[in-house]
Amino acid sequence: MVIHPKIRGFICTNAHPVGCAAHVQQQIDFIQQQPKIEAVPQRVLVIG
Repeated sequence: MVIHPKIRGFICTNAHPVGCAAHVQQQIDFIQQQPKIEAVPQRVLVIG
């Protein structure tokens, strides 16, 4: 199945599933390569 990009302005509104999975894996690999943070806040407020 060929998935063609749907682009609105400069934003791509769809993505190929394999490409999306590869990008997520790149993000996971990047985070796992970073050193552990020792002093992390125990409570945070996330807005948005």
